[in-house]
Amino acid sequence: MTLLKFMVITKHELPPNSNITMQLPSLLKISEPDFSTWTSTNPDANRKFSLTKREDGSSLLRMMSVNRFKLIGGSTITFEIRGMVNDATSRESDSFTILTETREGFLIDYYDKGLVVSAACNYPCMTCPEG
Repeated sequence: MTLLKFMVITKHELPPNSNITMQLPSLLKISEPDFSTWTSTNPDANRKFSLTKREDGSSLLRMMSVNRFKLIGGSTITFEIRGMVNDATSRESDSFTILTETREGFLIDYYDKGLVVSAACNYPCMTCPEG
């Protein structure tokens, strides 16, 4: 299992109870029983998410109500995704896509370049010093 930590710095203001939607690359598989999310701006909203597997092998993750209060542009949201399974090779994944949106689904920010995962060895198992 892999824990992925993200730090998103918002470009624009986020109204209360905004969402973060991510397209996860197909190289990363999801272990559904172990899958969970956590956000720094609304830790009580843990596990408020929807997960949709797409035909191309990628997954669409939507984390709801990631902030209790309005966040100004330049605010930092830290979040974790647990329950990802690395590919058995050390190749780099395609880029993640991350967007922020209002709770009604209106787009605020969008980023899709250079957000990749690359394992340090062929099968990350936490038995080496690199993890």
